[in-house]
Amino acid sequence: MESRNMNKKGDLQVGDLIIGRKDGKPYIVLEVKTSVGQGYGRKKYGNHRYTYLLISHNGKKKWWKDVEIRVKFKIPQE
Repeated sequence: MESRNMNKKGDLQVGDLIIGRKDGKPYIVLEVKTSVGQGYGRKKYGNHRYTYLLISHNGKKKWWKDVEIRVKFKIPQE
């Protein structure tokens, strides 16, 4: 199977496993929210942002923005 990359916004789904680049520890996506609000310098349509609720290996939950996810996490090779 091919591994997916996180270059596209919104390509993570609920239940996906991702690995922290710095610590190498596992995180699971619990929820995905879409933001359609217009930000500075963004087109009005078709440019959605996503936030993800992740649960860490020790049970802590935290919301992360899609940009942070692409920088700080990776999808493991299947």
